[in-house]
Amino acid sequence: MAKRSKKPSHKKIKQANGRRVKKARLKASERRDRHSFILPTNDVTKEVPAVNMPKLLKAIGDKDQQVWDVFIEYMTYFHDHHYKQYGITTIKRLNQFVHCLFTAMALEGFNPTHKQALSLIQMNHLIQHLVASTSYQTTDTLLDSVMSMSGNVPKILALQNPRCKIQIRQDKLFDSEPYLASLWYLSYLLGVASPTADMQRNMHRHLQEMDERWTPCSHVVSGLYFTCTYHNVAAARRVKGIINKGIKNSGNIPEFENSPNPKSIAIITNKWHRNHAVYKSQSTLVEQLCKDYKLTLIWTGQKKDMPPTAITDYFDTVANCYFTPRGELIIPPELKSNDFQVAYFPDIGMTDESIWLSNCRIAPVQVVGYGHPDTTGDNNEIDYFICGDVEVDADDSYSETRVCLPGLAQEPAWPTAKRKNNYTDDGVVRINCVWGPDKYNHTLLTVLAEINKTVLAIDPESKHEFHLFSSPGINRYAAVPPFLREVRKLLPNATLHNEQEYFDYMENAEQHDFSLNSFPFGCYNVLIESLWMGLPFLTLVGDRFYNRAGMWLNEQIGMEENNFTIPRELVTKAAELITQPEELKRQRLHLDSIDLKEALFTLKGDHFLEAIEYILTNHPFTETKVIGHDETNDEESCECQEGHCSEETDTGADREEAQSEPVAD
Repeated sequence: MAKRSKKPSHKKIKQANGRRVKKARLKASERRDRHSFILPTNDVTKEVPAVNMPKLLKAIGDKDQQVWDVFIEYMTYFHDHHYKQYGITTIKRLNQFVHCLFTAMALEGFNPTHKQALSLIQMNHLIQHLVASTSYQTTDTLLDSVMSMSGNVPKILALQNPRCKIQIRQDKLFDSEPYLASLWYLSYLLGVASPTADMQRNMHRHLQEMDERWTPCSHVVSGLYFTCTYHNVAAARRVKGIINKGIKNSGNIPEFENSPNPKSIAIITNKWHRNHAVYKSQSTLVEQLCKDYKLTLIWTGQKKDMPPTAITDYFDTVANCYFTPRGELIIPPELKSNDFQVAYFPDIGMTDESIWLSNCRIAPVQVVGYGHPDTTGDNNEIDYFICGDVEVDADDSYSETRVCLPGLAQEPAWPTAKRKNNYTDDGVVRINCVWGPDKYNHTLLTVLAEINKTVLAIDPESKHEFHLFSSPGINRYAAVPPFLREVRKLLPNATLHNEQEYFDYMENAEQHDFSLNSFPFGCYNVLIESLWMGLPFLTLVGDRFYNRAGMWLNEQIGMEENNFTIPRELVTKAAELITQPEELKRQRLHLDSIDLKEALFTLKGDHFLEAIEYILTNHPFTETKVIGHDETNDEESCECQEGHCSEETDTGADREEAQSEPVAD
């Protein structure tokens, strides 16, 4: 017979409650004491909090473990408070904070607990940017000191970042602490692009040498997955392959029940709303399926977070699949047990859900589009990539079998803002650089600096400005102040617009003269907006969709003269537009004469529907299929191959040279 547990006495219950109350009061006292290390600011819009430096240094000398919590709490402030630049008072306060942080880090034997170390490593990017905003500039000197200490790996992983000249080999870090190294690997890339030569080189190498032992420390992987293409085009496929392998090995991959209905297709995204580029460029493609297929929208996010502009009217069913803050993937019954013949992802990489679901077998056929225009990498469950024949020769860059549609495989979306017709020529040439936060790299900024030098040599009296429209997304991780300082070292005539939302940006940008495309990861929708506003753009041409889209757009409007494979040629043309008003006027008048609606905004043929039906009929296949080319086009292609084309084309070697050399004199 089981022994009955004895009921605790009233006295023991009272004692236990007393201990809990005492413990809670002690914790509250510790929190109050910790807060006394940080002195709040009276105006968060102009100043940052200060640290009680004498008290903090004494606690460090006493090896008080809560010091590390003070550092973590102080840096957490910058998750929610953003600044464009710092004044003298703020820099003094940051100098004091960094001095205390460095003092604690330099004290051998005074180490954070495991929990504290996890937080500090995840704040690697904040440490990088806060230090870069102070007189210390980098963590190099401290990193050099810490390297000789025992038990130093957590400190090293908190300190080594892209601004450091000291770069300990990744494999050594993974040999020591593979889990902590995996956590550090994600934080290392968090910032605003690579505006200095050291940052660009280190971030490129960071991706090139990614360790195969990397594992996901949580469900959050989209930062690395999304940005790797910006910093190392050649490594992106392998990097995503390692991420996919890590997800597969995590043991957290859900299984799905599928009874396929040949006429049932799932569209998996959370970008299906009027203001997002994914919807703008792909909605007309997906709408080709409405007549013949039952469509289900799997929105990768919570229902309460769906914007009012979400488009759901032509879907038979809408369901929500999302991660909870604790990392649990909530799978709706419509997805868990489904009848999909095809799972189509307009985009993979911009949400964690899309990445994890792409590593599941949801339907017999799984397809991705150009929402984020790059391969999803090796080791996942995507069968086909519907892309444009503008990059028909890019098979080696893709893990998926490609089905190529004519041109860009997109229909440009007509901008929702109204033209203000507010352009005036006041003698200052203003150049738009409407680039996302991750697209600014040192090589590209050097090209802009070369434009300055060339213009100065032609006409010292000429006036021009670069306007960097980065979107409010740049306001993160305390990264803007050091980024802006580094940009202004190269480009004193640059203005950063980091606060303007869509309609304000459109009104401001329309007042300017012409635009420049980014490289190697170029733009698409903002180039269409530039043309719509009446601004011609110059672009460098590569061999992938994201650096050939601008080329294709210029070709459709008869402005091929603005496509360049050599940076020096782009520099020369930009200087010409700046110093020769008649040439700029000629280009703008030509653009005004074009019917953009006809040239760019009219999709000819249901090629996306044709691609889906070809995939369903022929699955599985591994050879690239080109859709929408009739016999006439094939004959023209053959003539070109036989040497009947008089126009010269650039070679792959030319493009490689152009990408490796910023400006070739």
